[in-house]
Amino acid sequence: LDRVRATGEPRGEFAVLNALGRIAALRGDRAAAVELYERALEIAEREGGADDVGVVLTNLGIEERVRGNLDVAEAHLGRALTAFDDAGYDAPPGFLLNSLALLRIRRGDPTAGEDYLERAVASLELAGEDRAVAAALRNLAEMRERRGRWPEAADQLERSLTLRRAVDDRRGEMSTLALLARLRWRQGRFADAETHANALRQLAERMNDRSREAQACILLGDVAFSRDELSEAEAHYQLAYSYYQQTDKEASSRGVEMRLVAVAERRDPGVARRVKLRETAAWAAEEDNHALAMDANGLLADALIAAGAADAAAQALKDAAEASRRVPNPAETGRFTALLGHLELDRSDQAAAEGLFGLANELHADHYQTRLLAARLADRAGRRSEADRLRALAEQAAGDHWAGRLRAGRPRM
Repeated sequence: LDRVRATGEPRGEFAVLNALGRIAALRGDRAAAVELYERALEIAEREGGADDVGVVLTNLGIEERVRGNLDVAEAHLGRALTAFDDAGYDAPPGFLLNSLALLRIRRGDPTAGEDYLERAVASLELAGEDRAVAAALRNLAEMRERRGRWPEAADQLERSLTLRRAVDDRRGEMSTLALLARLRWRQGRFADAETHANALRQLAERMNDRSREAQACILLGDVAFSRDELSEAEAHYQLAYSYYQQTDKEASSRGVEMRLVAVAERRDPGVARRVKLRETAAWAAEEDNHALAMDANGLLADALIAAGAADAAAQALKDAAEASRRVPNPAETGRFTALLGHLELDRSDQAAAEGLFGLANELHADHYQTRLLAARLADRAGRRSEADRLRALAEQAAGDHWAGRLRAGRPRM
């Protein structure tokens, strides 16, 4: 930076400051990144480069969004839109559209976020920006997953993974692998989920990224837990917990502790463990960590269903559904709603079950819990052939989840 300043070339100083800001951001030093970007912005505004102003304002918007300063982020990105318009752009560049999308999603407007992401992908593809295309595809896939459009999400993630490997974007590759492994697990494609989780773990080891290693272990643990391979699940979760202890991430550590409690509960059911899950859910709600609250209440509901505590399970499912709405994650809201429908059907309240099925069908019609609920309702109504057809669809949608209680027609998380 000093050598560039000595040349007296402001454009060079701007480029170095902006680059240093990006390096600081990659290292997780958000405050330093903002300071560097603000210094770069002063130069860009003084020298009159509208393109440069738009670029650095976008970077500032990204950092403030990550730090949770959403109003400040919105102001920066709004100014970036104006700067690119002043620079003569016919439409905002793809990287700005991607940033606007993530802000809209954070603001609780996933529909607008998805629209921005679609535009970002198209813009970046036209510009030949493969690295940025891969990032936007990954973000778009996450929105598709949350809306239950899993085949589309899988296609976009596979494209993102191919691009990120082609440009040797290893950190981006880890992000895509994590989401792809999670999606394959949700789809009941456990072998595929393991393949991607193991690839994530190996890459994270090479990159010395403990957080990603922990994430890979959680994914592997979730697959083992779904198979009722409790010792293997416990080993993966214990390793993830040890990694998170090194990174000082309390919410992440609690998320792993919650899974360890769920393993112990399934192995040896007990009220104390269910209390621990309830305490984790309450802590997460107090911290506005809606994703953790959703998962904790979901695991609690699973334990209560297995224990035959229908009323308590129903309340846990309602709490899980409410948390999923605040994420927002419509597909998970649909799953919890379908599970509530199963409980109502068990209690012979067919009218309530039918109402819940209608809601679940609207939110995630293709989820196996929704299809299984449809089959059970048809069976109760005496429509045997339709029930058999719907049960076959549920089995197909469930994949490797179709085991144990689920095969017997019982709800299972």
